[in-house]
Amino acid sequence: HTTYKLGATSPNECIGPRLLAVNRSDMVVFEFYDETHINNTLGDIAYLVAQSGDWRVAQLFGEKTDVSNSGHLELTRGIFGVSPVMTDLFCYMDQEEHGKYFRGYQTVDKDGRKCLTHCRNEEGAKEGPSCMVRVNETEQMSPCGVPKCLWNVQCFTQDGVGYRGNQTSGTKDGINYSCQNWSSDFPHPHTYHPSPKNTAQYGIGQHNKCRNPDPRSSSKPWCYTTSMFVRYVFCNEIPYCEWTTIPVFYF
Repeated sequence: HTTYKLGATSPNECIGPRLLAVNRSDMVVFEFYDETHINNTLGDIAYLVAQSGDWRVAQLFGEKTDVSNSGHLELTRGIFGVSPVMTDLFCYMDQEEHGKYFRGYQTVDKDGRKCLTHCRNEEGAKEGPSCMVRVNETEQMSPCGVPKCLWNVQCFTQDGVGYRGNQTSGTKDGINYSCQNWSSDFPHPHTYHPSPKNTAQYGIGQHNKCRNPDPRSSSKPWCYTTSMFVRYVFCNEIPYCEWTTIPVFYF
């Protein structure tokens, strides 16, 4: 959890992911704030409500479903894994033009003033996400006080699609290989070149950093190599965030 207000002194001023489990009598029976598993084999839980933030729900050996902020999902019987989306919701990626793709839901600026617009940074200003506020009857832009992400920078989450760190090599059979530039087809031709979609969704650009533009086949960041004899490698040196002590974000 974090606060977007400078000088905050109360936990009530903190904001973070919150998922509610509701039974068939519309009563909240569980609250979740972090990645966990839900055992609904008896069908006691009727549906989930994403009260704060976006959540990913995955049935054991089944499909994954994203539940957006304030949305709900009817739950069938079974065992489910749930995890909150933190990157670009509760913190921003400074590596992506200072939070160009940030889409969080907070409604105040760093001084606690009500935002008249969403906190965004589509122009890539160095100050990070900002919103329009009213000061002495005048409207002006003000930084939202959103922290910078460390998760998906120093480590990766979920399937690594959101990783935007600087790792440029991977290891296979004990040998380290340098990554091929994503904009190049040498020595390995491929289809994951920089494009508006690939850049926004997967972080593909004019660089050779580990990414995962193929989550259907890979569960972690990888890259093509500069070796003629090894087409690609997984970037195993990048740790899984949940297995580390790395904080989600920093100010």
